Amino acid sequence: HDLLVKASSQNYDKGDYCVGLAGLVLGNWICSHQENSAERISNDEFRKVLLEAGDRFRSQVLWQLEKWSKEDDDQPWRAHQERFLREVWPIQRVAQTPESSVRLIELAFSSGDNFMAISEAILPLLCPLELDYIVLPSIRPSESSIVDKHPERVLEILDIVLLENANRWPYEIDATLERLVVADPALRSDPRWVELMRRWNSR
Repeated sequence: HDLLVKASSQNYDKGDYCVGLAGLVLGNWICSHQENSAERISNDEFRKVLLEAGDRFRSQVLWQLEKWSKEDDDQPWRAHQERFLREVWPIQRVAQTPESSVRLIELAFSSGDNFMAISEAILPLLCPLELDYIVLPSIRPSESSIVDKHPERVLEILDIVLLENANRWPYEIDATLERLVVADPALRSDPRWVELMRRWNSR
């Protein structure tokens, strides 16, 4: 399959080329799951490409899936998201990168009423956000009602991705931690919340 060979090459001299290729591969895979459609790209083929193509391509695929889901916010798209994460996205360590983790979190926080299912699917795929500078707009207190609706799950995500060094935490995460216990006061005694606040106060 020429499309898959190109995607696996990792030779992305131009950003637009990576964007277009990620959309083509994702679109062909989605078409394979439409009713009465012939299989164009199988789960195994797509997973192999994601492993071989590199972090830039993987991040672009996640961005494209989030973008299309926002543009066409219906149940089939939500089903595609969960199917992709559970059946296609690679579980190998090479795919567990800070860049991919950020995209996975953004995808979950954009999934609306399907947040719990999508967030559950991404939990095994996340890694600590070991980047010099990172922003998680979706988790900012001013922008996400998910923090209020599902505080325990948000805490579970933060417990996985936040580094020991709180000086390198994403912007406004401290405000998010405080908002979690406003939404669910019982979390003040949760060992994960207590530990994260210890790190923050020790910075």
